[in-house]
Amino acid sequence: MAFYHLHIKVADVQASLEFYRQIFGFKEKVKFSDDFLFAQGETGFDLAIAQTKDQVKPLPDGVHLGFCPGTKQGLRGFREDETPVSRSLI
Repeated sequence: MAFYHLHIKVADVQASLEFYRQIFGFKEKVKFSDDFLFAQGETGFDLAIAQTKDQVKPLPDGVHLGFCPGTKQGLRGFREDETPVSRSLI
């Protein structure tokens, strides 16, 4: 059994897609509407991104996403990136 996708609700679908594209290399896979799409990462993992009209709240303490930069150089590049990370996009 494999982990197939993660569904997240966000305030702005396009801004969130751009964030995941820039930081993690996700590409739009299927666009169902302006408010809902699937993006796919290099490993084939899908991220379902849906807009919510509800206020986006911070995640509870301890909830986080983990990723592997691949190399120490990749991690250094990420730290030096000036792209602002907004908790509302994650």
